Formats: sequence, structure tokens, C-alpha cells
Amino acid sequence: MLPGGIIIGPIHHQGKWGFLSKDGEFVIPPIYERLGNCRENRIGFVADGKLGFLNSAGEVVIPPQFEPEQYVTPQFSKGLCAVRLGGKVGYIDPTGAWAIQPRFLYGWDFRGGKSLAQAFGKPLDEDYYYCSIDRSGTELAKLEVYEIALHPDYPESLDRFPVLMHSASHTTLLVRWIDWGGTVVFAERYADMTNWCEDVAGFCPVEDWHPWGLVKSSGEVVVKPKFYLLDGFAEGLARAALNSKQFGFINPQGEWVIEPKYRHAQRFSEGLAFVTINGKDGCINTKGEMVIEPRFSSASGFDQGHARVEYDGKNAVIDKTGHVIWETVLGRK
Repeated sequence: MLPGGIIIGPIHHQGKWGFLSKDGEFVIPPIYERLGNCRENRIGFVADGKLGFLNSAGEVVIPPQFEPEQYVTPQFSKGLCAVRLGGKVGYIDPTGAWAIQPRFLYGWDFRGGKSLAQAFGKPLDEDYYYCSIDRSGTELAKLEVYEIALHPDYPESLDRFPVLMHSASHTTLLVRWIDWGGTVVFAERYADMTNWCEDVAGFCPVEDWHPWGLVKSSGEVVVKPKFYLLDGFAEGLARAALNSKQFGFINPQGEWVIEPKYRHAQRFSEGLAFVTINGKDGCINTKGEMVIEPRFSSASGFDQGHARVEYDGKNAVIDKTGHVIWETVLGRK
């Protein structure tokens, strides 16, 4: 492992993926078809169509043997990782041994000792249903929902999550919130909602995806729908817009903390958010101060102190001061 365990990536270079050191040198060479994020000293990789895992030194610790997912590379969470074998999902430990034998259609990351899964019905493969499970794989509750979307940035202390349920007429799918036992803990039904912050969440009452307002878990509306767009809360602030060209950030009370003066904005990550001015991306802090001047044609949010950007025909990685630590000519990613 590198000093301090610092590696940056995954980085796409000349058609393959690798990881950089903080000095901009490849410490895991770009030789892999796909690489995931480094979590708990494990990095998912795909080679010859199979999924395995490296450690942060680039050593293969779990040989490629699992079936890769189409859109994501599985990662470890609290010592377990959902992987697919023979068309079914189970959970492995950091050695690659099965902690929960593969028997699910899908499996989510664990939060607070619990996870969600899609289980096959009976007779096998003819139907499926959602359920909550513990770390042994024991089913805690069958969840009577249509669909669940659980994102990796939800907190470890998660005690409620959004699900899609049919309306009373069964003509519309609406968002509600349930706990691990399947009990509805937020009864209002909206077309879409954000995450919760200080007992407040954003909501959109109609399927047009705007306008958005703010509501408490009691059902009391804090701010009536007026925002053209409202993102989930991150670091106490939510990206919001008056229209398609005026973005800023609000607090859970619906007050503008950073005025809507940007052509576009991304959510906060590690105290910084990329915003667009005159067609270029730069970074502001949570006070709205510009800390990295706009000069990038595109950018991603910061992760472990680094962000990926494009500028002047180059693909690059910068630190939180805006210093370029690695770059390559676009088209040679």
C-alpha cells in the first residue's frame, strides 16, 4: 500500500483503467478493462470478462471469477460485497469466501448491519420480491413495493429509504418512505423526493419533475413547490435552480445560502462544488467563495481530495487547490 493509503482513480488511459499516486504516477498500471473505486482496501476489476478484486497495492487478492454487472463495479461496504455467480447474487468477505450464498436477483450495500435484496419467488425464477436482510442473509421482512433505488451515498445510520408504490388507482407510481420492516414512515405520496436533511426533504408533486418544494417528515410543507430543480442535500446544502440557467444552493429551511447566479452547478463534495460561469467550470466553497477559478470545460466532484477535469484539449486530475497532478491529451484517455 502507498504511504497513507493514498491512491487516485480509477483513471481511464489509452483504453484501459489504472490508479495514480498523489504524485501523478501510475501505481496500478492502466491494464484493466474496468476498475471500481477503492473501498476498504479492495478494488473491483474486470479481466477477460470476469470480476475479481485487487488491494490498494495492485495485488490480486480475489481472482476474477464472478460475473460483472453491466453498469457498476461492486465495492465492499462494512466487510461485505454483493457479487453475481451463476446468475444469482450473494455476498463475499474480503478473502472472497461466501458470507451469504448466492440466491438473490440483486443485492444492495449494507447499512447498519442490514441490506436490501431482490429475492426469487417460488417456484424459483418465476417471480421476485424485495426484502430486507441481515449480515447472515436471514430475511427480516418482505417489502410490498414496486421498486427500490438505494444510492451509495446514503448514511450508515439509514433508518428509512425511498420506494416506488402504486397509487390507489394503480395508474401512477409515487414515492413513499419505509423502514427496514416495510412500515410506511412517510405517508405523503409524491412523484419524486430527495434525501432528508434536518428532517426536511425536497419533493416534486407532479411527474413533470418541477416545480420542487420542501417538506418535513410530519408531512408539513416547509416551502411550497417553486424551484425549477432541487437536488439532494449534501453537506447541509442542496443544489437548486430558479430556471434552467440560474443555479445556487439552499439550506433545509429553503433559504438561499449561495445565490442562484450560476449557469449550472454540481452538488457539494468534500466542501467544494463545481459551478459554471461563462461556459467554464470552477469551484466554490460552502460560503460561496470561488476557490478554483473557472477554466475547465467539464469536471466531476471531488473524491478523496481529487477531481477529474477536462481543459484545453486535455483530460486531467486536480487536487483541491486546482493544481494539475496528471494529464493526458483528449482522445488518448
